[in-house]
Amino acid sequence: MQLRDPETLKLIQETAKQAAGSKDKVSIITLPGEPEGVYGVVTPDGQLQRMVAAPRPRQHSILTVDQVPLLVNHFREIEGLSAPSIWYSAAQVIVLATDSKLEQDLRPRGVLKLKPTPQWELMKKLEESPQWLDQKQMVSLLRIKLSDSIEVRSKGIVQTLRRMKFNMTVNQRGNIEHGRESIGSDIVSDVYGSEDAILPESVWLEIQVFDDPSLKSREVIQCALEVDAQKGLLALIPTAGELTKAMDNQMSKLRDLFDQTCNAAPLFHGQP
Repeated sequence: MQLRDPETLKLIQETAKQAAGSKDKVSIITLPGEPEGVYGVVTPDGQLQRMVAAPRPRQHSILTVDQVPLLVNHFREIEGLSAPSIWYSAAQVIVLATDSKLEQDLRPRGVLKLKPTPQWELMKKLEESPQWLDQKQMVSLLRIKLSDSIEVRSKGIVQTLRRMKFNMTVNQRGNIEHGRESIGSDIVSDVYGSEDAILPESVWLEIQVFDDPSLKSREVIQCALEVDAQKGLLALIPTAGELTKAMDNQMSKLRDLFDQTCNAAPLFHGQP
């Protein structure tokens, strides 16, 4: 191959000199003016071979779940691509196809990163490491961060918490129940309110799991409302298995959605 670029000729000459002292040594160089993926291979005797590397797998970024069926159909219409498959998990959705024109499998793909909502991330955080909050902080948590997530069974929880009062008195009786605990044998910590403001043991929430306009369905999460009456603190903790059940439901709904909209594309729960 004849190259007129002086810079390239100089590079080949220098590379050949470096390779001359080593038997069977081959050097790879970047050729000026050539597109990405085209390289020069220089042998010890100064001969240049132009090599074209196999193209990188084509990857497309998808922003919302409703685009997945469109990409599946797009791949089906491209000549030389095999029927696409869909791989899904809590982290991402991948639409995967195989380029049948090439000797090697380059697997063109579309990737959708599933982003959790702030409310779901908060539930995960409270499950992993419960936070003890004072009365004002707990009211703020429910009124601000979870304002659109309180399920109908717990609609009055903010007003109930606002009317709660903590009290510590000396008493000879010992008792343990929700919102009341005996300390030693004679100090009783108590939390109380008006007759119509009984502190519930559970708070029910409806959480949207994924921050995607195509995935607006919510999951009901039961949380325990724990009380440290002596310190005047409360903790909201998702009960055991609630978040796992909620995510399993979301994965089932995602599979049903793809099953209905992607024209029998193979579905796999996992990573390719």
